[in-house]
Amino acid sequence: MVVDQSKLDVTSPGVYFVTYMVTDPSGNKSRKKDRLVTVEEFTSVKELSANSNVSIYPNPSKGLFTVASKLNKRIASVTVMDAIGKTVYAASTSTNEVEVDLTQMNKGLYMVIIKDENGVEYSSKVVVE
Repeated sequence: MVVDQSKLDVTSPGVYFVTYMVTDPSGNKSRKKDRLVTVEEFTSVKELSANSNVSIYPNPSKGLFTVASKLNKRIASVTVMDAIGKTVYAASTSTNEVEVDLTQMNKGLYMVIIKDENGVEYSSKVVVE
């Protein structure tokens, strides 16, 4: 259980001072921790659909999957984040296809963000079994 006494407003861009404390299921409490958190404005990321210009396959995978452009547009970057938002893979490229290797990562759900050559971003979830 995390107790947040910071009144952090994640809907308003800015820099916030956050104080938090963690309590485990046995009732043990951590010391209070202070952190600076930057909230940035986020315009939009298109969720991948069947009509998207980008595809990810296979999904689910064993950790190896391909991000591919469908319309001959180049992929500028691929970023993969784990369930807590930590970047576990990042690559800049200028190709139509990127092979992503998460075989050393834990099984679970990952968020993939793809940026094309025009700066348009797409997102999709990938399951690693």
